[in-house]
Amino acid sequence: MLYSLLKMAEAGMDLTSQDIPTQKVEQKKGKEGMEIIVFDCDKRQVYSISEKITDRTSEEWNFVGNSPANSPQDVITTDTLKYILGVDEKGEPVKPTKFSLKVVAERIQGEPAEALRAVLSWYNPSTLDLTKFNWKAALYSVRVILHGKEVDIAKTREYREHLLRRSTVGKSQVNTSVRCQICGGPGALDDPDYPAGSPLKVYIVDKLGFASGIADSPEARLRSHAICPRCRNRLLVISKRLEDFSVRINKLKAYVLILSQQPVKFTPSSSGWILEELEALYRGEKEVQIVSGGQAQITLLFGERQQSKFRLYRMIPDVPVFRLVEFTRTAGVVRSSRDSDPRGLGLTELSGKASLDLSFNSLYSVLPVEDMGNTPRYIPFLDAIQSILLEYPLDQDHLYAQFLSVLRCRRYDTCLNSMTGKFSLEDVAILQTSFIKLFRLLGIMSTPSQPVQTLEKGDIYDYVNRIGLNKGQAGLFLLGAVIAYIGREQYRKGDEKKAILDRIDYEGMDVGDILTLVNRVYESARDYKVLNRTQVLLSDANTYILEGRDQLTNPVENVFHILSGYSFQTKLFMTKQDNE
Repeated sequence: MLYSLLKMAEAGMDLTSQDIPTQKVEQKKGKEGMEIIVFDCDKRQVYSISEKITDRTSEEWNFVGNSPANSPQDVITTDTLKYILGVDEKGEPVKPTKFSLKVVAERIQGEPAEALRAVLSWYNPSTLDLTKFNWKAALYSVRVILHGKEVDIAKTREYREHLLRRSTVGKSQVNTSVRCQICGGPGALDDPDYPAGSPLKVYIVDKLGFASGIADSPEARLRSHAICPRCRNRLLVISKRLEDFSVRINKLKAYVLILSQQPVKFTPSSSGWILEELEALYRGEKEVQIVSGGQAQITLLFGERQQSKFRLYRMIPDVPVFRLVEFTRTAGVVRSSRDSDPRGLGLTELSGKASLDLSFNSLYSVLPVEDMGNTPRYIPFLDAIQSILLEYPLDQDHLYAQFLSVLRCRRYDTCLNSMTGKFSLEDVAILQTSFIKLFRLLGIMSTPSQPVQTLEKGDIYDYVNRIGLNKGQAGLFLLGAVIAYIGREQYRKGDEKKAILDRIDYEGMDVGDILTLVNRVYESARDYKVLNRTQVLLSDANTYILEGRDQLTNPVENVFHILSGYSFQTKLFMTKQDNE
């Protein structure tokens, strides 16, 4: 990760060791603009001047964020007014270590230190009319007027030198006998003291259990992680700007570190495709630009800030952008109509009003992610995306078990994935079936041996051929289609839950259970007067199941194929109704 960050800085940000690690000013509705708090020592007055925030404001006023909660507020440009005035909006004083005028005056020298000491000699916050200040600005800084001269503290050379010391050495000592693990130069900090909540906090050197030899000493920390002041500063500069390279895959946050030797700009996107250019490629809108940057690589860092810590879920390093291109193109193939590509499953036509796609957002939604509690569990999705991007083979049995668990919880409305409920049971199964096809085309999931090639005509038989099922699996799929006919009649009679679906055991069904289900489906088809319409399907299902019973060894996978067939036929009913 460190290597990726530094290479990213070198390639796209033209950083030097003298850069201050400024960060972007966050403006939102109700918290906008900048206020310069003016301390006029000549008149002994305090007032504010409003300014608009521009793209240069952060660098101009050297905004580096606030100090961590338990550290002195040694920065003068802040997004919190109370640190400058020394009291909050109600007049309650802040802790002495959070009163930035006093703290900064002790950390710097020269003219700005003299100006701040002059302010402190007369300033008394209890005399202020606090209602005259704008407490909802996005940024604040300090101007001192002393002997008729205006001094913007944050713009002075002395203050910049203080920030540079803060971002290079910090509170640490430099050990000149140790070399930096990044650049190889002499000198390393005995404690890098990375900012609280930063992704750099994954390098934990201040906890005994993470230090070399399980020893709490500068030597042990240096054996664990050695970085020089220059490289530390460069890392802080880029880490401050990482939010500009972050995306969300539903609730999961990821930082996209892009490395490219070519002048091709990729734009991070939260639409489910990681990069905007990939979404355009999926929709057939863009081709040349993404391919010309095919030699680029990305590192994906999945994690989020949790108070003063950074919780790392997974890092997927050195992914060729070409692999993302391959995933996107292949997803487009699976999505395409069955007329335009023999491998296509016609996802667009099956979607109807649901507008289903094969993005990472959709993959997240059909896996047993748990994101509704205090302790999220993203492992199923992270395992899947890592297999896709690094070309690791998927555990097929495990994937079917995961998919079926989602179908089960969707049936009974017990899912802990906040996104699954946005899709119907049928949409979930259609997406899962499409992803299985996609995984097979990508080479990370095996194709069943002896796939059946049905000779019958019709949408469902054509779909069976395209999915690539063996004879036993095809029988289960056709059985599911018959269940869809029965379910439609039950729905028409007021049974919105479709009781026939409760005949399926969502924990798994062996061959004996399936043959029992075939008999029950036959009886229900007769009772609901759909036997004439489904007799061929039911007969073929029974024949395929009996002839391919040796192929039906996984009870969980068996149930998945039944629900896949049910969902396909149900979606056919729905899309034809929409078209009518």
